[in-house]
Amino acid sequence: MSISDRAMVELKPQAGSNPKLDMAIMTAVRDMYDQASNPNGYIFCSIAENKLCYDLLKPKLEHDPNLSQLLANYSMFGGMACFKKSITTMLENYVFKCAAGEVSPNHLLVGAGTTCLLEALFFGLFEPEDYVMIPSPMYQAFVTDARVRARVKVLPVSMTSIDSANGDISFRLSVAEFEKVYAHAVATGAKVKGVLLCSPNNPTGTIFGHEELLSIVDFCKEKQIHLISDEIYSLSMFSDKPFTSIYQVLAGALGDSVHIVSGFSKDFCVNGYRAGYVYTQNAKLMHYLMKSSVFFSCSNPVQSTLKNILTDQPYLKNYIETNQSRLKQHYELTTKLLDENNIPYLKSESGMYLMLDLRRVMKDITFESEIKVWEEIFDNAKVLINPGKTCMFDQPGFYRFIFTQPEPVLRLAIERIAKVYNNLLNQNIEKLYISTGQINTCRLFKRKEFKME
Repeated sequence: MSISDRAMVELKPQAGSNPKLDMAIMTAVRDMYDQASNPNGYIFCSIAENKLCYDLLKPKLEHDPNLSQLLANYSMFGGMACFKKSITTMLENYVFKCAAGEVSPNHLLVGAGTTCLLEALFFGLFEPEDYVMIPSPMYQAFVTDARVRARVKVLPVSMTSIDSANGDISFRLSVAEFEKVYAHAVATGAKVKGVLLCSPNNPTGTIFGHEELLSIVDFCKEKQIHLISDEIYSLSMFSDKPFTSIYQVLAGALGDSVHIVSGFSKDFCVNGYRAGYVYTQNAKLMHYLMKSSVFFSCSNPVQSTLKNILTDQPYLKNYIETNQSRLKQHYELTTKLLDENNIPYLKSESGMYLMLDLRRVMKDITFESEIKVWEEIFDNAKVLINPGKTCMFDQPGFYRFIFTQPEPVLRLAIERIAKVYNNLLNQNIEKLYISTGQINTCRLFKRKEFKME
């Protein structure tokens, strides 16, 4: 018997998709690395899971002092009052960094993870076929979150900046780039209705400053479009640069057009618990979210367990500090290992990832060659990483690498990648390609970048 046309649309391969890439996770799951039982299996360095702090979380996750019959009953689908209060206190102390009691639980809605809450925002703020602008490189699932049911389209806005003197790549929000993309889209008849920021950025780890964020707020105000700030990595810092919430930029006055979404998967290492929240001062949007929250409510036991973490202030402070310390240690270990193996990368400031720069081993600087290098690593190193194209990176040759693995697994993953990388490098040592795609005779330097002769 047939299924609906809208379901069939999602079963068809998307334009530009790669069957092997699409099936990579399923292939690897059937042959997953385990030190004891499957030492030659696939290692996942493509899924943003922080595996560094379970020892701290385990006692809290295993025992909930508030366990009772009430947790087995229905409660408010938009979040239990006690859980919402614990979130607002955490936001005041660690994320928004504002006065106690300033953040109202009435402006907060809880749901089963950031993914479903983003989808709810797409439904509540946009019409089918509307466009939302997202700085790129971007979290690849944003496209799916917007498209699959809400039928909202994504418009990438490049953050990439290339230093003409040395070729260094950095990432910044540019109003000029937003204006250019917006004007071109409107000229072609597209309805651009919003901007979605991932702040700090996934996959680059870039932390946006106050002025950058304010410039995008002003852009959205001028165009009269909504701004959503996804701040799910707000506590996953490991550089000296501080995180700035959009709440701080606006001194708490978000108005009807700025909305914050976040959750516990990343900063609190509990991807599987499916808990997130939206903070909005738009009364109509909140009313809609409350009415629709029956479709994406977070379970009572999960809310109760997380509340137990958030309300234990000494524990929470120690957890956040320890998690950030371990992120820093693992980032530094990762860059040390990459340097030792002469594998170039882009520096990161936050999150649990960095971008590998594997252009040296590409036969030409194209996205087709990028996928071929990914296939070499997938097939021969048996390590999963994310090609830059899937993150809408406009420069071929970059790959997101998740470094929040236990140290032995991290070391093995880089060892495997290095073996494949250096084999490919030896094959191409006479001809190295730079980012423009021009062929040059180059000398191989044992450092993170290569140099024109």
